[in-house]
Amino acid sequence: MEQTKSLQLLFVIFFVMGLITTNVTLVAMSLFPLAYLLAAAATQRPAKLNVRRDIATSDSHFTLSYQIENLASGLQHIYLKEVIPQALALSQQVQNEQALNQPNWASVTMTATLKQKGVFNHQHELAAKRGHFEFSDIEISVADYIGQVYHRENVQDAQTASKAPVAQYMGNIPLKSNKTFGFNGVVAAGKAGTGEAFFGLTQYQDHMPSRAINWRASAKHEELLLANEYEQDSNMNVGLIVDARQHGHLHGSSELANALATSLDLTLTLGLTMAKSLLNSGHRLGLLTLGQQMDYVYPNFGRRQLRKIEQTLTKVEPSTGSKINLWALEHKPAMYFPNKANIVFISQLQASDLPLLKGLKRAGYCLTVIVPDPSGLVSGEHHEHIKALYHLERQSVLDPFRQQGFYLINWQMEQSFNAFYHQELLPALRLQRKMK
Repeated sequence: MEQTKSLQLLFVIFFVMGLITTNVTLVAMSLFPLAYLLAAAATQRPAKLNVRRDIATSDSHFTLSYQIENLASGLQHIYLKEVIPQALALSQQVQNEQALNQPNWASVTMTATLKQKGVFNHQHELAAKRGHFEFSDIEISVADYIGQVYHRENVQDAQTASKAPVAQYMGNIPLKSNKTFGFNGVVAAGKAGTGEAFFGLTQYQDHMPSRAINWRASAKHEELLLANEYEQDSNMNVGLIVDARQHGHLHGSSELANALATSLDLTLTLGLTMAKSLLNSGHRLGLLTLGQQMDYVYPNFGRRQLRKIEQTLTKVEPSTGSKINLWALEHKPAMYFPNKANIVFISQLQASDLPLLKGLKRAGYCLTVIVPDPSGLVSGEHHEHIKALYHLERQSVLDPFRQQGFYLINWQMEQSFNAFYHQELLPALRLQRKMK
């Protein structure tokens, strides 16, 4: 309505100026448009619309479905506009520039003609990325044949959509533990193994440590040496630390930026996959994420804990520096994880992380450090050269950790999760269990 009134005022000014200057041409040019606008304004009927929006999430897209129902007289033009959430709009801009070279990515727009009591349906797809997004109000405008807006309103329909990492299958993770405890919930059948709870007596074998001999029980048998057998590892406290800090070891072209974005999603997916496996094994699990900010999930059991971890990993945003203060984690780790817990640290590591790992080890935590290698995700003409430079730079960063006795499990991120589990993770964890 405001635009129509402005045009009416403009043509009134032209009409008055034509009368003052006795300019017949100016009077004629302004008289007929002014008469049309006044007649259109007098015959306009209030628009009554019913607008509904549904958001569906798939693996690769968010689908926005709009339904507009006209409850009043026929409308010549309907304009719908909705601003895309900023984080999602940025990824949409990159996709449009690469695929279609279309810069109009910041909003969903559509125009249609709608008859009386008619219904119009429209769908729009956005490339989905991991995260939690809030879709705000929808702007609806109605115009006549020459495009003059005579009705505009904002439809209150705030909705949210999210895309979480998808946990994949991973078998049992045989972590080495300094402390185990009883089962939570349903008690599983006991099995002989390497835990701490006493299971029974067995005949002493040469491979067993001498401290396992039960001298009191052996004294009752002249030719039989008995040893204590302990129950298979039951539950343990596990702390999962997922590092989303990007330290600039891969930088330059858009291909490297895409590799970093993919590596972050894969890191979060591995974290969720390991969390699912550990919780399915009955362990008590806590989560700490390092990104633009530290986010913490208190240790707990079960499916509800897995949903909390999934929601937390969904909202992780990467940081490009070391702005996070890790002093409390280094000097007071019990604020985050129980004493003698097993810490799984998934991080590309930087030189300043060495005191952190020393502090965790000094506090009695059993550390499992997985170091992602994103260089294999880089594509393009010079990817072999980029990989060589990356490994050369990373070698100087990781050598001090190895010299301090930290066992680093390398994860080549172009591998499938199944290949990484069987070829890298399991052999490394079995070796750690044998190391004193």
